[in-house]
Amino acid sequence: MSNGLYSDNGITTIEQDRFGYEMYASVFVDRIIQVADTPITIGIFGHWGSGKTSLMRLIQHLLPNKLPNGGRLGYLWINAWELSSRDELWSAFVQSLMTAVHERLGFWQRIRFDWGLLRQRVEWLKLAQALAVNSYRIVVTVTPILLSVLWPDEALKDSSDLLAFILDPLLGGWASILIGFWMLVRPAFQAARETVSLNLDEYLRKVPFDEQVSALQQIRGYFDRLVSAWVGDTGRLVIFIDDLDRCTPDKIPEILEAIRFFTNTPRCVYVLGLDYDIIRKGVQQKYKIDDDDAAEYLEKIIQIPFHLPPLDKGLIAEFVRKDYPDVARECPDSPDIFSLGLEQNPRKVKLALNTYRTLVQFAQVREKFGRVEPVNPELLAKIVVIQNRFRDLYKEIVRDIRFLPMLEVWAEWQRNPAAGDAAAENIGKAVLERLDQVLPDGKRHLVPLVSRPGLADMLNTGSVSFDDLTLNDLVSHIFLTGTTMAEGIVFEASPLLTTDLQRRLEAAFTGFQNYFRELGYKPSGKPVGVRVDSQFTDNAYYEGSGNRIVLGANFAHDPDVLYREFSHHVLFHPYQGVAQREEDIRGIESGLADYFPCSYTDDPRLGEQVAPILQKLYGEGSFNKPYIRNLDNAMKFSDLPPKAPEQLTGEVWGGAFWEMRRLLGQEKADRLLFSTWRDFMESDTVKKTDQAFVGLLLQAIQVQDNEAISKQIKRIFEQRGLQVE
Repeated sequence: MSNGLYSDNGITTIEQDRFGYEMYASVFVDRIIQVADTPITIGIFGHWGSGKTSLMRLIQHLLPNKLPNGGRLGYLWINAWELSSRDELWSAFVQSLMTAVHERLGFWQRIRFDWGLLRQRVEWLKLAQALAVNSYRIVVTVTPILLSVLWPDEALKDSSDLLAFILDPLLGGWASILIGFWMLVRPAFQAARETVSLNLDEYLRKVPFDEQVSALQQIRGYFDRLVSAWVGDTGRLVIFIDDLDRCTPDKIPEILEAIRFFTNTPRCVYVLGLDYDIIRKGVQQKYKIDDDDAAEYLEKIIQIPFHLPPLDKGLIAEFVRKDYPDVARECPDSPDIFSLGLEQNPRKVKLALNTYRTLVQFAQVREKFGRVEPVNPELLAKIVVIQNRFRDLYKEIVRDIRFLPMLEVWAEWQRNPAAGDAAAENIGKAVLERLDQVLPDGKRHLVPLVSRPGLADMLNTGSVSFDDLTLNDLVSHIFLTGTTMAEGIVFEASPLLTTDLQRRLEAAFTGFQNYFRELGYKPSGKPVGVRVDSQFTDNAYYEGSGNRIVLGANFAHDPDVLYREFSHHVLFHPYQGVAQREEDIRGIESGLADYFPCSYTDDPRLGEQVAPILQKLYGEGSFNKPYIRNLDNAMKFSDLPPKAPEQLTGEVWGGAFWEMRRLLGQEKADRLLFSTWRDFMESDTVKKTDQAFVGLLLQAIQVQDNEAISKQIKRIFEQRGLQVE
């Protein structure tokens, strides 16, 4: 693929404009900036990445050197965000603005301005008093001259070289005069230098409080003179202020007040780039006003508001073809996929294209080394669009990867709902229900209504379908985007492994392994083998040495069984040496292997689908439970027989863990148990005992919650007969 640019720098010339900003910039320059009455403030509103800075740079690029009336046109840039670390942001902005104008004056313009400022600020009486106070320095000047005249010639000849130089009427006298003169005028020179300084903090500190309003008016007058010195009485100055919306909300109103302070300066045009929503909220927080009042406040400052419209989809497609020709060659439908599916925001378009280009390159390298199956460029482009624009939907797909082909059916049904396909209609309605679900924050749907037409159009583009892929192929595509675990599963050939069974096992495995990843599990990268055994029919186990899950033929249809055996892999595989050496931890591990599947399914009963099979196998007299394990129990360690099997001990542990879950909530309990197990197994100093595990658990609870919660958890284990240290 070609080495196209990955940069997100704003454009600065017409030649770089791909999204039609020139037409906006030309209107601002030709019909507003050059001819409108001043002062005037233009607000260019848009979200981050919408192209505000690019438009402002194009406006600058189109500015002529001369106005139609022959006046000079100057410009300067102020980056508000770069000043935001200053405590007094108002004065920092004003200081930056005045210094920037002062530095752009020509040499003689600066001399004239500084001389005028000196004449205006200097207090001549105080200057005369300062010279009188320092008049003693005249004595320093005159004394060497008098000595040179009165000193005898004979003594002068016998003097040292230095003394002879000082007393020489010609050389030493003039040197003394120069030194004395400098000592006399130096205080006046320093005072003059401070007088013409534009250090506003220092200036305002010296002004009495009751005179500060007058001092501020003087500052405004100085700025007016600076502007006049630069562009003259018939010119105008364009001041670009960018990144205001990157400041913290409490800083934003300070900049606005500074701008407001100068908005009555003639010949000035202010061009502000900002996010309207962020600025409005900053004003609301600062002044404790409602939304309408905040909007009115901004209207007093900004006379010409311009909200950047969304990018034209045709321009996005053309941008892909011209600026990313390698992407268009790799996937001919990519211009349409990205233009239809992405948010119409330049930065987000570039971000998605750069992501896609990089992932295709990674896929090609991984395929070369046999690390992943070939990836379809068209389907990968659609996944990148979903990941970038529909993040909540992407999370839903990661949880249930079979939802992706269902989305395609929904998209086609949306395009042609009257096709009469009952199955497609049922799937479409089921998808619609999931898209309508309200997210936990209560503020939005899985996919907002306004975004659904774009999603459907994007999914209907192209000729390849997600339904054509196996679940493992889908996992490969999702994995490439950096979300799904690197760890996959490899099915061993078996006459009992039907296509339907493999798809269901893949779906169950994908969702459960992502659940563990959210808890902090880091996969090894090696695939887990899965075998459906036709001879070993009525059991299941995890084979650590071979990193393989073996499912009996009668057990393979219950996802709980797969969940439990994969839990063994997660809990033991990274610590095989410790697991083989420490027999005492097997009860804890068995309890966790019961707990995590039950917590994932939100059901304390494990193995309800295979329980009837065991009843038939062993008879109801030997096995009469409608489940294999029930964690909603009151079992105690003290009631177990000596050398009880680890599965029985684990059921007591699982019951205690389930009580913890009721107390702490699922998410906190799951994360706490997983992290405690990891610390327990990885520590070289902690003893591998029941008491040590619970001790680590209680320590973690004290850090995250409080001592009262820790005592309740401790009581759970003590009531089950475990002596906690």
